[in-house]
Amino acid sequence: MFPKPRKAYRNRKYLEFVASKPCIYCLAQSGPPHHVRWASPCGGNQRPSDTCTIPICHDCHGAVHSMSGERFREITKRVGREQILLAMLDQADEWIGGER
Repeated sequence: MFPKPRKAYRNRKYLEFVASKPCIYCLAQSGPPHHVRWASPCGGNQRPSDTCTIPICHDCHGAVHSMSGERFREITKRVGREQILLAMLDQADEWIGGER
């Protein structure tokens, strides 16, 4: 028997905080944060927790979701999974440090 997936954490203010940061890929003004599925302990059919988000602009977000094309290859060469995980941890530390 498989363990029950964890319930995803939701926090609108945290998403607004992440969206206030520059795009992780190109440093442009970000739009709605991108939920990183591979970094989440939630179930596969469930949107990841809001803590598993990165700031991303509209253009880069489209490239990431298309998972193809020159733009996607360009941005993924500059930022790997390690950098994405570190960015998420840094955001969480900054959020906690601000005692929001």
